Amino acid sequence: MQVLKENIIDILLKSKRITKEQLDKAISIHKDRQVPLRKVLVEEGFISEEDLLTILSEHLYIPRLHLSKYKFDREVIQLAPERLLRQYNIIPLSRIANTITIAISDPLNVFALDDIKTITNCSIDLVLSPEEEIAKALDSIFSSPSEDITSTLEKDVNTDSQETTVTDVELLKQEELELGSFVSESQKAPIVKLVDLMLIQALKERASDIHIEPEADGVRVRYRIDGALHEKFTIPKKNQNAVLARIKIISSLDITENRMPQDGRFKVKFENKEVDFRVSALPTTFGQKFVLRLLDKSNLSVGLDKLGFSEQPLRIFKEAIAKPFGMILVTGPTGSGKSTTLYSILNQLNTPDRNIITI
Repeated sequence: MQVLKENIIDILLKSKRITKEQLDKAISIHKDRQVPLRKVLVEEGFISEEDLLTILSEHLYIPRLHLSKYKFDREVIQLAPERLLRQYNIIPLSRIANTITIAISDPLNVFALDDIKTITNCSIDLVLSPEEEIAKALDSIFSSPSEDITSTLEKDVNTDSQETTVTDVELLKQEELELGSFVSESQKAPIVKLVDLMLIQALKERASDIHIEPEADGVRVRYRIDGALHEKFTIPKKNQNAVLARIKIISSLDITENRMPQDGRFKVKFENKEVDFRVSALPTTFGQKFVLRLLDKSNLSVGLDKLGFSEQPLRIFKEAIAKPFGMILVTGPTGSGKSTTLYSILNQLNTPDRNIITI
């Protein structure tokens, strides 16, 4: 990496694209701020990014590519997590056999190349693209589901819903729901995509519950956030049965039962976290009402000291759970932290010399 940097510096000086004084200043900033040298050169106005990429392309024999009209392959992009792509400002473009081509603005970043090789287990070919174009492409590909959900309702669901049946949702019955990877695929059944977007939006907004409530002229969807219900959108009445069927399938509920209450559950992976959904279905005048309870396991065991107790109540509480007998009653409204409190107690008591049984 160091050799390549020195060669690029020599080329820049020989081409008279920058002066020795500018280079010395850029190197000083690079060392002080720990910012890539190429970024310093561009930000300080010593050279344009276009000229720098041209020089890198000529010297390293890496082709150039503008991404403004490039048609991305989402399956290839999903070979690496969004976090990694944004961290290094890179984007996978294509895959042939065991080689993937990625667009990158800093081909001298060996950390980016090593990480992408490790994660994909593929050889890497490079093309050079402007930093801003890569960033815009990533923003477009990983757009927020809250922005997409309305357009999904207005376009895909309304136009294609008459062809959406229970068969569409059964195709994913045995698949693990990994939300970040499939929600934006335009070829998916519109109803499936709609439910995926609804789950992701609830997770991003840190909702504790999703209420899906059939009414006379539509299906109201509300999220409980910080204890209060917030109305988010309304599903067209003609899509009601398909949406509810999708939820029943992933929750392992009886799809033919509409008159009796049912309880189910399913699990999703989202941003490398496992989230449990507890599902309750209740019959109402206009159809079955669903309540989906979100339980993020990563938020459960926060520790007793972080539950918000003041000093004296915390001391009393710890003394109570340390006793070998007795009962502690934990009550509170939805989203108040009952499960978090109980899991924190269990985590405190879970030592090698104890045998714990939950009922």
